[in-house]
Amino acid sequence: MTASLRHFILYGIFLCAGLAAVAQVAQVKVQAPFAKRDIEIPNEGEARLIAPAGEGWVWSNGWKTPVIFVREAGWYWVDVMQGDTLVRDSIHCNVKPACFLISPVFYPNREISNGCYDFQIACEMESFRIKILNRWGSLMYESRDPKACWDAKFKGEDLPEGMYTCIVEWIAVGEPLRKKSSFITILR
Repeated sequence: MTASLRHFILYGIFLCAGLAAVAQVAQVKVQAPFAKRDIEIPNEGEARLIAPAGEGWVWSNGWKTPVIFVREAGWYWVDVMQGDTLVRDSIHCNVKPACFLISPVFYPNREISNGCYDFQIACEMESFRIKILNRWGSLMYESRDPKACWDAKFKGEDLPEGMYTCIVEWIAVGEPLRKKSSFITILR
């Protein structure tokens, strides 16, 4: 066994190259040669696992391509033929917890909500901006405070029941800019 092949087997086939935004889906790119055994997939993101050069790849999920995309936590391995040698390596993927949650339903006039929509922030923010739009795209609420309370009112008047678009842009400490849109239904 050559020293380079031994190095390849001992240190793996993936390299964490950082985070990138792809169509608003955070992505971790992992490529040969690997320096870590664990990577973290951003919540609602994916990891792009790239096998080394060789002939005939077989991944643990049955794919037979040099690149796979994974969104779930777990162990992933790949078998690669390099000349007359079969090389196998694996990596463990963890899913990073969500930085905040957007509840799909808000009951502003019921005791369970205390009349305030809670954005349930679970990480430290460098920057935060939220906008609530009605079905015609008009701005009903905007805030840069992640602890702000939205009372489902516009200019002091209760907003009618219905579906509203919630657009959030944030930068968590040590993370890139993220954007997410979702729907919130007001039920009174």
